[in-house]
Amino acid sequence: MTTISPWPASQSSLRPPASVVHRIEVEVKEWDWVDLIMPHSAIADLTRNVEKVVSVQLLPSGRVRLAASSFVGRLRLGSVDLLLRPKLPIPSLLALLAEVHELARLVPDFAGFQQTPEIVDLLIHVFLNQVDYLAQRGLKRTYVNFDEEIIPVRGRLDVRRTFALHMRAKPKVWCMFDEYTLDGAENRALLATLRAISSNSSFSQQRRRVAHKLMTDFVGVADVRLHASQVESIVCDRLTSHYEPALRLARLILASMGLANEFGGVESSGFLLNMNELFEQFVFRRLSALLGSRGISVRRQVTMPFDEFTYATIRPDLVIQAKSGRRMVADTKYKATGKPDREDLYQMLAYCRVMGIDRGLLITAGERTSRTYAVRDGETTIDVVSVDLDGTIANIQKSIEYLAEWIRNCLELKPDVAKRYAR
Repeated sequence: MTTISPWPASQSSLRPPASVVHRIEVEVKEWDWVDLIMPHSAIADLTRNVEKVVSVQLLPSGRVRLAASSFVGRLRLGSVDLLLRPKLPIPSLLALLAEVHELARLVPDFAGFQQTPEIVDLLIHVFLNQVDYLAQRGLKRTYVNFDEEIIPVRGRLDVRRTFALHMRAKPKVWCMFDEYTLDGAENRALLATLRAISSNSSFSQQRRRVAHKLMTDFVGVADVRLHASQVESIVCDRLTSHYEPALRLARLILASMGLANEFGGVESSGFLLNMNELFEQFVFRRLSALLGSRGISVRRQVTMPFDEFTYATIRPDLVIQAKSGRRMVADTKYKATGKPDREDLYQMLAYCRVMGIDRGLLITAGERTSRTYAVRDGETTIDVVSVDLDGTIANIQKSIEYLAEWIRNCLELKPDVAKRYAR
């Protein structure tokens, strides 16, 4: 496999060898960029439906600049393998995933691998270990109702439909019966995820082989293709609680692989995490827990009319409301680290004016700081508050607790807390 790395400025006059490049590996960190020399065929592969994942810019020097966005993971596009590394430390990223996807029970399994730079391989590895544990313990069997035409009589005979079969000269009977089988919803979800892993060419051969081997434990389980939403609908009870960690990982894996296929087109495979969405969900879940105990509600992705005739709508990330009725609108901006973009300020101002409130909040990821913009309309204030995700899990928790306390005091008309927050 051929790896293409960033070319230093001192080698700008060099050209790649004339030999044919079969596979090209490109590694870039989210919200970062690299300059490469690439064959035209590889550039064509990269420009197929991946603008939201990585942008491609041709430079006058003949090189190509690849700029990553908020996605991390792996993506295979034709002859190009993209490795998108997170800017967060792996323990911090795992803390976000554990909170958003309710993987708290898997934290001990993650602990021994938190130093690995490859988040995708880590998640696949832990999932395969979970499935192996379930297989060794004994996969869950359940009674499944069958209603079908068979040759020997079994269970309850449906006389009307059996007579219809005989009228068509079919030597079968129609029966309804229960069978104690492995073919339950939980096992179908795990098998579908194993199948997806084994057929995903962006994963290592070792992981794909292990997934294929584990599939042999699911003999008798229907091999069907499932979406993450279908796995999410599976509810574990007291007897199947040991399945819950594996099912939650299965949902995450299927959702991430589906996102990769959506952006990559038909000839792609991969695993992508949307860090913008992950950060938004993390902030929402933590603020809901911290502020809810104080009687403050936090709602996410609320759609509201923009104009009197509802020709257009707005949908802020968060709407926060105290018992008194005082509201605050908030947006999460994962890439911002201090001074926000003008577009973010304009968007927040529009939210405030449409909703008829005087306070907006931009929650960014970065060192714990705050900034206040007193808009010249004399009515609106827009605050920018950062959540520090680069420290330990305890520091992340402390940072989000500061944010919750800041919001609570603002809703209770105690803006001086913002000054203490920035210290």
